Amino acid sequence: MINGNGKGSDLGDISKVEKALNQLNCNDYFLNNVTGDLFQYNYEHDNWRPFANAGIHNFIAAEKNTVEGPYILRKEKYRIDYTMDNVYISKNTEQICYLIKRFIHHWAVRGCPTKFLIPIRSYWDPHAITFLSRKKVYSVIGEMTRAPIMITYDPCMLGVAFEIEKEYPVTL
Repeated sequence: MINGNGKGSDLGDISKVEKALNQLNCNDYFLNNVTGDLFQYNYEHDNWRPFANAGIHNFIAAEKNTVEGPYILRKEKYRIDYTMDNVYISKNTEQICYLIKRFIHHWAVRGCPTKFLIPIRSYWDPHAITFLSRKKVYSVIGEMTRAPIMITYDPCMLGVAFEIEKEYPVTL
């Protein structure tokens, strides 16, 4: 990433790229941290062109951006709390993971409470997962209010976007 000290920035900053355009190579990208879009400079047309999407966004940048942000930020979901467990966030590095009801008996979360604290030390959230191909089917089994946080590709692959720590025993 050539902008934002490697952390990306708003798309409006693309005209402020400090690296000389004639020094850019095929591995230099401008990252729009609101949408996760990557842009690459095209010498033939002398302009920046969309290249790919990273699948993540900086939620603070998205909250501040009133144009693109509302399309990226996840809408709050209604959840019924069947367990009445009292789980409270006490640090700015914590979030609550809510298990999706139909997956509460999944092998990866069997025996876990339906909501629990997780450590989140990143301001980057994954986008909601959407695939156009029916062959690529991932299931979201846990989510924060902001984003999906646990996915599975059954029968044996699990991905989590939080750290596994002793301080948070449910994550072990």
